[in-house]
Amino acid sequence: MPGLQNFGPGVDAAPLQALIETELGSEFLPDRIECLPLLPQRNSDGGADQEWCQFHYVTGELYRRQRSDIYRCLSELKRKILA
Repeated sequence: MPGLQNFGPGVDAAPLQALIETELGSEFLPDRIECLPLLPQRNSDGGADQEWCQFHYVTGELYRRQRSDIYRCLSELKRKILA
């Protein structure tokens, strides 16, 4: 689905909402969709952006982000789905 491969700042939630509505029905549409990036930004070659990684490592942002309640819940959900 176009627009869903690039979850990042400014992501268009409309295609994701349409997919949820198509697959699950309108009663399962969330009130809002937020983009919570945990993976590093990509450079033009598709690899990890080293400057972005260094900045977020030095500031501790990735450490704080991955230990937030939302990320722990998402990780648990992913683990259950993949099990």
